[in-house]
Amino acid sequence: MKKIDFGYKMLHELIGSKWVFEILTSIDQGQQRYSEILNNVPYLSATELRRKLKLLQAKAIIERHETPSAVSYTLSDFGDDVVHILYHIVDLCDRYALDTPQKLENEVQ
Repeated sequence: MKKIDFGYKMLHELIGSKWVFEILTSIDQGQQRYSEILNNVPYLSATELRRKLKLLQAKAIIERHETPSAVSYTLSDFGDDVVHILYHIVDLCDRYALDTPQKLENEVQ
């Protein structure tokens, strides 16, 4: 049960963290360099991108690759699984028309 609690808390933290889904989606879709991610995610500041990339690296969701001319980021195997879960959540919302908090509240009541 502790593993489930830990996994749930970690995923909840990621899902609730602003910009994480957008950053992971960007990396998953091939924008792997810092500037590409920054340009692909509207309204994301450079400072916030740096913070989120460090967080995602610390949680072993992404990996940083350095060459003399560039730095790039890729999803780790764990990151691939996390992105798969996030996409599945989006699919569930689409399938059941759960696209607004108000609709969710009405469904629960």
